[in-house]
Amino acid sequence: MRYKIFSLYLLIIIIPFITKSQIIDEYGIKIGYVHSKISPKVDAFNTSYRSGFNVGIFAEKKICKFVKSKIGFEYSGKGYRLKSVETDETGNVIKNVWANTRLDYLSIPLLFKIVKEDIKYKPFIQLGPRLDYIFNFKKGTYNYTKHKVKDDLPEHINIYSVNLGYDFSIGFYLPIFNQEEIIIEARYSRDFSKVPSDYNTFFGENISYYFCVGYTF
Repeated sequence: MRYKIFSLYLLIIIIPFITKSQIIDEYGIKIGYVHSKISPKVDAFNTSYRSGFNVGIFAEKKICKFVKSKIGFEYSGKGYRLKSVETDETGNVIKNVWANTRLDYLSIPLLFKIVKEDIKYKPFIQLGPRLDYIFNFKKGTYNYTKHKVKDDLPEHINIYSVNLGYDFSIGFYLPIFNQEEIIIEARYSRDFSKVPSDYNTFFGENISYYFCVGYTF
């Protein structure tokens, strides 16, 4: 059902691109920082945010005075940090150790952009669904005092699977040499459902925060 809704939303977003003579009003590139984690389904798993990067392209088409449709194609290095506890022979805690695991995503965000273009900095709000494709992972490592252990949980992920989420962002255009071509954007992103896997006690939704800088042409 969610994928049918996404397909309908995709149709609504791309209609402005194909019904007018000028297909694209604005397009650009962006790069940014992403802060992400997995929200585990069981409290026994203690996760924290990891840092990664995001890069992508986008295109926009004006629908009316204040509203644009926007489609993008992005790579994001998301993932999580998972805590383990090292103890001695008597059970006393020696230290906490963290595995920093990366999950590689390709994403297609479909957004409505509300922008105030007749004032300085052209502030905007964006909201819409996002289609994610998980194509790779890199296991994190627990660095214990005398040995190292890999985080094996990513082996349970259904690699090459797709998932749906949503994005909400705010931003503005930064004037450089009287040209408003630089975009500053902060975004919150979350999955509608858990990360596809066969390990149902850990993989919940992915939660991400982005800070991006873009350039429009």
